[in-house]
Amino acid sequence: MPVVLFDTDSSSYNNYSNAMRDLITNTIMPLNCQLRDELNKWLVPRFGENVYIDFDISALPELQKDMEQMVNQLRMADWLTFDEKREAMNYEERGGAYAFSYVNQGLLPLEQVTMDLTIPNDQSMSHDQSGDMDNSDSQIS
Repeated sequence: MPVVLFDTDSSSYNNYSNAMRDLITNTIMPLNCQLRDELNKWLVPRFGENVYIDFDISALPELQKDMEQMVNQLRMADWLTFDEKREAMNYEERGGAYAFSYVNQGLLPLEQVTMDLTIPNDQSMSHDQSGDMDNSDSQIS
């Protein structure tokens, strides 16, 4: 238990906030995980396979700053699909357009902005250059 939590007179708000976040992430969450796992082993099998017990930490004000940082990082991760970002935020997949990665240029699907970098073979390249040049010169004069 962080000492700062008990001495509120001499500690700053920042120290207190950090101590609360540490208490939650290092003590309360591991205990909740143990309880969840034990309940899922013992209680859940009595109700079927599609049932599970879990807890939601997103509503805790001490962890809001961490959630905000994760949202900003996910927003910048253009290589992830929207469904992958939803999973990271503990939401269900939606499929459809959410299954694609988008580039942040008006949010185009990644497949639409890729370039074809294949090099044409030498035969068609030399034929096009010499044949087109001669035809274009004769048409201009």
